[in-house]
Amino acid sequence: MNHSENDKKLFYEVFSSKGKNSWTIAYKKQYIYFVQQSVDISNKKLAENIVNEDTSKIFEEIIKYDSDLKLFKQFLKSHEIYARKSIEIHKFEMTHDEKAVINSLENIPYDYKIPDGWTPIEFFKSGEEIIITLAKGAFHAANVTFDENKFDADMWKQLTNNVLNLTDNKYSTLRSIKTELMEETRVISKVKFDLLANTLEVGMDYSYIQNDGKKASKIQHEGDKETITKEIGKILCLSDERIELIQNNFETQENSIFTKNVFNKLLDLKKDDLIIVPTKHHFYREDTTVDEYSEKAIISQDKQKLSDIEKKVKEYYSKNGTLIGFFEEYQEHNTSKPEITERLKKNAETTKFHAYAILIRNISEFEKDLNEDKMKGKMIDSITFDFDVNDKKIEITNNNYTKEIYEALISKILEFSE
Repeated sequence: MNHSENDKKLFYEVFSSKGKNSWTIAYKKQYIYFVQQSVDISNKKLAENIVNEDTSKIFEEIIKYDSDLKLFKQFLKSHEIYARKSIEIHKFEMTHDEKAVINSLENIPYDYKIPDGWTPIEFFKSGEEIIITLAKGAFHAANVTFDENKFDADMWKQLTNNVLNLTDNKYSTLRSIKTELMEETRVISKVKFDLLANTLEVGMDYSYIQNDGKKASKIQHEGDKETITKEIGKILCLSDERIELIQNNFETQENSIFTKNVFNKLLDLKKDDLIIVPTKHHFYREDTTVDEYSEKAIISQDKQKLSDIEKKVKEYYSKNGTLIGFFEEYQEHNTSKPEITERLKKNAETTKFHAYAILIRNISEFEKDLNEDKMKGKMIDSITFDFDVNDKKIEITNNNYTKEIYEALISKILEFSE
């Protein structure tokens, strides 16, 4: 056995749980296929449908071919970095002296430990990019139901007596026990400095549970940012003044590139291989003649199910080899300028929207290609996100998405901000 107990724990977490730390079925199957191709075994020896089996059985089969779980950890890293992030991007230019110090630093490989507090688990610099990934111990909570069949007779009898006594014997029978269990896990944040674009990009996962069983609060989020900034400063040997500057950027959002112009351009994005499909718009109108009067409205679009849109995108691209013209053929999804009430039409503007970003990308050598026509050798990727122009954040809610679609979306945002 070449894997550690921590590796096994992480494996069980993503294959057993159904919450935010689990992988999608498609992502699990992709991992199984990746193992097949990497060690050159057939589907008969390790079928992709094994992902539907009990986790212990999946693990027993996997370690025959991925004994050190090295391939699993490649997928885990991608899952952790590209899942459920609140994204901010700020203008930030490194000085010549800071770049010189950073160039002298050695890369630190990705670590899979579960630290007590925010701790750097990777430092990576390549060309004009500097990436620091940090992890923090957190918890995953799940509601579990146990019935009588899970216990021996004496234990169930004792549990029944104890529970009924707690109710002053108001009830006579214990049918099942429903309880909340918590499992230790970790939460990931990624910080990227782009020395060419002079930007600081921060992706933080705020949706975690603390050891008291409660979700992290807004105050905790602010504390996370402060701690992360200090850790970044230590690694990059930044001065106190520069660390304070980064913290001020987070607090004031003065140097955020998420402007109204970027917001509007992203809302209307339609390219050969990348489209944005808004599904919900938050409108705001302030009367310029009566200062006291303002109005808000939320407009939701019907028939905006992601699986339905992806199916239509695949059919359209298979036939045309481009996504240009998609909204003309499927006008029910052309919602970038939805109908709003007469009262709101004058001076109304979108302040927040919920949307899908859908990308057609080239398939990798370790992905199964089942497509035909002009989709041959291509794959559909999607991100579900909210963009709030006032908070200057993009909230990505997917459990799994790829580096390709994330970078495609970010590159467009950077382009629009110039």
